[in-house]
Amino acid sequence: MQSPLAAPPISASLGAVTAAGSIVPGQSLATLLPRHACGQGRALKSLRVLTSERAAAMVPVLMALTGARKSARAGRRCRGAGRTAQGRLGAVGNPGIGRPALPLSVSQMMRQASDSIAAAYEDGISRQWVRLRLDMTLPKEESRSGDLLNQPLPPEFTTGCVALHKAALPYVRELVGGLNGTALKELKVALIDDDTSPDIGTLLYREAEDSKEDAAVFFLAGRRFATAGSTPDFLAGMKERLVVMLNSEDAASTFMVENEGSDFQSEPFGYEAAVAFCKTFEAQTYHYSTRIVNGWQVMQFRAYPQPWEFYIVGLDGNTLKLKETLRKPSFEQMAAWTVEFEKSEQVSPMAKREKSLE
Repeated sequence: MQSPLAAPPISASLGAVTAAGSIVPGQSLATLLPRHACGQGRALKSLRVLTSERAAAMVPVLMALTGARKSARAGRRCRGAGRTAQGRLGAVGNPGIGRPALPLSVSQMMRQASDSIAAAYEDGISRQWVRLRLDMTLPKEESRSGDLLNQPLPPEFTTGCVALHKAALPYVRELVGGLNGTALKELKVALIDDDTSPDIGTLLYREAEDSKEDAAVFFLAGRRFATAGSTPDFLAGMKERLVVMLNSEDAASTFMVENEGSDFQSEPFGYEAAVAFCKTFEAQTYHYSTRIVNGWQVMQFRAYPQPWEFYIVGLDGNTLKLKETLRKPSFEQMAAWTVEFEKSEQVSPMAKREKSLE
């Protein structure tokens, strides 16, 4: 079996992802990344890229992971001085308050994420970790299989990473296309995972009219990408250009950047690379997620440069903010806060049980 890091022939085809999420094979290598990303004199780094069989037909893809020509202009980190990030964000989430509220729609979430990424980038943070609530992009009605019995599709096709990829990709394309606020030349999209991987990680490369403003976003990229030998080469080549890891927590081979590589301790050959990767992307600039903790639906929310916020859905269905912290709270912290909430609200075990069964 060929290693995913082994360079396939230069003539290998490229599988591009359309707005609808389907694969369009047969494009040339040069169409994936711009000329400045494949400069002369540089060794071509590549990954053999294959989409998940459940998402589309197996299509080999060659991805050139090479350096960019020049670093971003001097003074980028001071660009936009005098315009506060809080002011821009406040206009999106909660006008007049100076900070965003929990988004009520996908479009509002995407605007908040875009503003947070831009604010952090202007502050010199060129490697960012972002998580969106992808479940908000899923269709409201349950998909049917289309067979004679017209039964609902299995969960992996309705709520799993395949369904999330298909539903969210058009929104992610729009988000990436608007990054940096500069003229877009072309948005190039390709799947980046080996055929043996359950992941369907996707590279969205924003080629700007000014090559210094190019940006790369890796959507649903999993553990293999974090430890691949080509990844550090790509990041080094991008220099100070923006690179975002988007929703790796929702990849099939999930991991969490705040665990600082401890998720990879069972992988001795990838552990050190994972530690370095998590250190590189430690800045979580936008985060909106929901989960069940101690029987309660809770939400975590953070929009750079604001603190982390912790919400809980009470017995009456209303969403209440319980805590604010400078650092992302751990699962144990969130569980302790739900216990405090139960005591303060005098929630009986029976009432909690009835709520959990709704």
